[in-house]
Amino acid sequence: MANPLKIKETGGGTFLGLQEMQTSELAYAVHNILTEFNVNTLESGTINIDVGGSNKGSFADTVRTEAVGFHPSANSLQTNTYILYQNTTPVNETFGHTLHVGSNRFAEESDASLNSSLISTALANLVSNGLGSYWMSQVNPNSSFYTDTGYYVKDTRADSTVVTYTLWRKTTGVSAPTVVRPAKLSGTSIKEMSDAEIKLICQRFRNRIGTTGIGSYKLQATNPGAGNGETWVQVSDNLTDTRNRIINQQYGQNYTTQYSSPYIATYIGNRSVNYTKEYEGVTNVNYVKAYAGAYLGNYTKEYAGQYTGNIVALPNNRVRVTHPAWFETGEGAPDFKPNQHIYNSKEDVAYVWDTQRVFNNLYSEEET
Repeated sequence: MANPLKIKETGGGTFLGLQEMQTSELAYAVHNILTEFNVNTLESGTINIDVGGSNKGSFADTVRTEAVGFHPSANSLQTNTYILYQNTTPVNETFGHTLHVGSNRFAEESDASLNSSLISTALANLVSNGLGSYWMSQVNPNSSFYTDTGYYVKDTRADSTVVTYTLWRKTTGVSAPTVVRPAKLSGTSIKEMSDAEIKLICQRFRNRIGTTGIGSYKLQATNPGAGNGETWVQVSDNLTDTRNRIINQQYGQNYTTQYSSPYIATYIGNRSVNYTKEYEGVTNVNYVKAYAGAYLGNYTKEYAGQYTGNIVALPNNRVRVTHPAWFETGEGAPDFKPNQHIYNSKEDVAYVWDTQRVFNNLYSEEET
C-alpha cells in the first residue's frame, strides 16, 4: 500500500520535493473526511430507525394487552417493531485524486491505492468510535461527544413501564490533528489539497461502506459475523424486550351472605308481655285480714244529688220530714238525721203547694 504524497519544503516555504506521508500523518485528512460524513444525517452510510434504506435488522417490542392482575389471561400480545435502516445508495464521485508514487514516478493515486490507504484508514477510525459513529443506550455514553439523533427503540410493559434506547451519534469533542495535507495535480503544477477538497474524498468513503460492509450496522440478537470470518463489535447496551409473565395464582376470598331458613328450637328464657283477657268466671276465695287499729277521723262530704222531700218546722219545736230517705224505720220513734240545709217556707215555694201532704200527716183527724 502506498500512502499519498505530501509536499516537502523548508521552514521558509521553499519547495524541496514530494514525500510519501506516514500513516500517522493521514490523521488530518481522515479527520476532514469524517467531519464531512458527520454533517449529513441521511446521506449514504448513515443509519436511522423506521425512515428507510437497507433493512439492517429489527427490534420487536412485545407487550401484553391485558392489565397486570387481569384474569383469566388470554395471553394476548401486541408487537411494535422498530427497523434499523442504513443508506447504502452509491454516491456520485467528483473529488480530485491525491498523488502517489507509481512505476518510479509520481502520479494520481489509483482507486485501489486510495481505497487501501486513506479510505481504509478512515474506515478503521470510524469503527473505533470515531467521529460520525453511533451508539445505542438508555443514557448518553458521553455528553461531551455524543448527541441525540432523534431515533430510538422502546421496551414497553403492561404495567406502563417504558424503557427507551436512544440512538446517539458522536458529533463533537474531537480535536483536529496536526495539519498535514496530501498533494494533488493542478494542471501542470503540484499543490496541497485544501480542506474542502479533502472533504470531497468523503464521497469515496461513503461508497466503500456499502461495498466493503465496514462501517455497516445491524440490529439483531446474535453476532452477525459468527462463522463467516467477519468482525463485528457491539455498539449498544443490551436491548431487552421485557414483558410481564403469566403465572398461576391461588385466590382466597371471604364469602358473606344472608341465610333464610325455618328455625325450630326450644325457648329458654324470660319473656315480658302485657296480658289482656276478659273475666270469665267467679273467683271464690276467703278473704282474711287482721284489724290494724281504730279509725279516728271526721268524714265530710257534700251532697251531690237533688233533694226530693219536705222538711217543715212546726210550732213547739217540732219538725216534720215527709221523705223516707231522712230517717230509718224501725221500732220506736223515728231517728232523724241532721241536714246541713235550712229551708224556709217563704223561700221554698214548693213547700206550701202540697199542704195536704204536710198537714194531713201531722194532724191526722184519726188521731187524738
